[in-house]
Amino acid sequence: MASSARDQNVYMAKLSEQAERYEEMVEFMEKVSSSLSDSEELTVEERNLLSVAYKNVIGAAVPRGASSPPSSRRRSLVATRTTSPSSKLQI
Repeated sequence: MASSARDQNVYMAKLSEQAERYEEMVEFMEKVSSSLSDSEELTVEERNLLSVAYKNVIGAAVPRGASSPPSSRRRSLVATRTTSPSSKLQI
């Protein structure tokens, strides 16, 4: 059974995801999206692959510490409070 170029690009995007090669994953998914006709849409699986690819490429581009999510800020605040001498109980 011959598979279409679209199927091959989706397959290669999945392999790229497993290998954590997200830039290549974006390239394969761009090929999938550009091959669509005006009446066609991405499948749910294809949309998810495209989303994962772009989120990981964008996430890798943000330098660490530039903007940390609220949960990590809370953890660091809690760690600071519990390790500082002023936070200890004095009897």
